[in-house]
Amino acid sequence: MVTVNVDQKDQGCCSCWRKIFCVVLGALVLLKVVYTAEDNKKPFDSHGSLIREALGGKSQTKGGNQGMMRNNPGRQRPKQQPVPKHQAPLHQSTARAGLQPQNLPKDYDKVPSYIKQNCDLRGIDYWMVPEGDWRRQVAFLILGEKKSGTTGLFQTLNSHPQVIPGRKKELIFFNPKRFKHWEGDEIGGKVKVASARRALFNQFDREALMQNRSLITGEGTPEYLLYPDICDKAILCTIPWVKTIAIIREPVDRLYSHYNFLKDPTKHNATMAPFETFVKRDIDALQTHGVLPETPAEIPRHMGSKKESDAYLNYQYMFQGERQFVRSLYALQLEGWSRALQRVGKDPKKDLHVVISAQVKSNPKVTGDLLEWLGLPPSEEHKVKEAMITKYTSVPIDPKFKEYLNSIIAPYNKRLYKFLGKDYEGIFDRN
Repeated sequence: MVTVNVDQKDQGCCSCWRKIFCVVLGALVLLKVVYTAEDNKKPFDSHGSLIREALGGKSQTKGGNQGMMRNNPGRQRPKQQPVPKHQAPLHQSTARAGLQPQNLPKDYDKVPSYIKQNCDLRGIDYWMVPEGDWRRQVAFLILGEKKSGTTGLFQTLNSHPQVIPGRKKELIFFNPKRFKHWEGDEIGGKVKVASARRALFNQFDREALMQNRSLITGEGTPEYLLYPDICDKAILCTIPWVKTIAIIREPVDRLYSHYNFLKDPTKHNATMAPFETFVKRDIDALQTHGVLPETPAEIPRHMGSKKESDAYLNYQYMFQGERQFVRSLYALQLEGWSRALQRVGKDPKKDLHVVISAQVKSNPKVTGDLLEWLGLPPSEEHKVKEAMITKYTSVPIDPKFKEYLNSIIAPYNKRLYKFLGKDYEGIFDRN
């Protein structure tokens, strides 16, 4: 039997090394838990995953729209994949890591799943702020349409003593290219609601709103109506209580006004192609992307199909040109906004108000109904403002080409009447 004698100094050294080993081991275990929790917090979203999948897994950067269509020549909407376990919602991932959810809004349990998937809600007190909160006074958005009288309508609302304007009429805050700053610099990314709200509310006179709770405010950017599947997430994540307004005009008149606006030599380009060439080029693009069928005779069968909805979804991400013709297909855009509101549990009949441009001046009941819908009382100070009508020097549209345009637009007008209800039946029909 061999006996090894260890003095007290050696015993102390061994004890010291054991303590150091235990401390290091504990630190490694703790780091493992933290990194696992952080990894589980990776955001996910429906639109962002759609873009990344269409881009072959790459983030959308400068020139990314063209890349998306090159990698997705069929322009089919990719099927939404199940959410990976490491991308589970924040409240689930923290629970698995043994942590408690932090910095989530008080009404998180009532937040629709679409919002949870597409919005980073950390750091806000409420998603749907309660009645009486001054933030609710940012109350309306005029979505569009371009050259349909949005400026006149905005001025009409601002003439009411209980409406105050923002910094300007068109904030363009929710424009897809600009709003990506609050989506991680990637169009379709997860919306950072806390920072987006801070930036948006800085565009309004918050002191006046807080001092007088009877006041409301809003903005009018006619760009929004065209993008129901992009702008919806930005708007409904940030100000889900807002009421949306669309003002529309006789489709061909709006189209020709839009063309002349772009051709105005004091603002744009006086050497543009003739109206017929210009619009036909836009129609050809819609047919190429599958939004429109090849002939007007095919339109009734094409309308409302999955092929149409998928094509229009992809078309919205093609940020190229003014895209004049599609803006006169109001049913396509309004139906998209109706679905967007329904995705977050809102009622389009209560939260989307459609105004006919020609009726704003001619029918006082139109503006009266709009004020009542916004919760504003009648006022003698309120005045209907004339729509801004620019005088253009241009030749009339060729009758045959106008007939061709109406052959495409007429089925969409019928679809619009069905969407709006019997009171609007035939509102744009020509004699």
